Amino acid sequence: MTAIKSKEDVRIALEVMSQIQARLCKERDELRVLLSSPLMVCELTELSSEFTSISSGYDDAVERINNLVSSLQKLDEVWTEWSEQLKGIRDQMNRIEDNLKADKFDQLQISEEMELCQERMNSLETMCNYLTTSLQSVQGSESSAALPDFRSEIVLYENAMEQLKTRFQEHFRIPTPPGPVTIPKEPQQCTKRRVKTQSTLTQTSILPRPHQSLGSRLYKAIAASTVAKLVFILALLATMATLIYVGLFGTTFGPHLIYVNGPPPV
Repeated sequence: MTAIKSKEDVRIALEVMSQIQARLCKERDELRVLLSSPLMVCELTELSSEFTSISSGYDDAVERINNLVSSLQKLDEVWTEWSEQLKGIRDQMNRIEDNLKADKFDQLQISEEMELCQERMNSLETMCNYLTTSLQSVQGSESSAALPDFRSEIVLYENAMEQLKTRFQEHFRIPTPPGPVTIPKEPQQCTKRRVKTQSTLTQTSILPRPHQSLGSRLYKAIAASTVAKLVFILALLATMATLIYVGLFGTTFGPHLIYVNGPPPV
């Protein structure tokens, strides 16, 4: 058998083996008819054993040819399915690419298309293993012809599939929040000058203005402190209580003497 390097070679080998199979089957049947004829039984009895061995050889040859034809038929079917699967994947990838190029496209539809395409890609692995094993079996170990590289075709389609997935993810990529920005450090001298300036500004903002009066500063200090407010309120209440007491009783706070018979003599 000639080397099989393509699906066309499988088809040619299958046609040749089918013709050989048909011819061997026909010759075997003719020999069987001859062996069962009255002439062979009566007049050619001494030759019947030789014809019987020839008939057995035909049976073995026909069986081997039948097995080879069956293997070639199965190989042709799987190779046809392989070619159709590759064509289907190509068409599906073209549809996905056209959808990605369109202004409006359905994200769910593209996802389903890519999943179906990936399933077909997975089935190629099984076909590749079968085709490689079958070709080795059909051609035999004595053949030195190189087998078709089905694995390289799978790698080619896998790379194209990864490119489509990358483009699909770029269309629907969610922007990530920006990370912390690292600001370059300034020279040490500039940093000291800036710190000094900021410190001066801070001190300037804290110091009271020169034209403010003492009363204004006291008022602001009391207004800014809660404790000072409470002390001021208590002092105010105490002053008011003293004034009220003096106004009602005509005396001041503290102990004092009351003369019953008039003031003492001077």
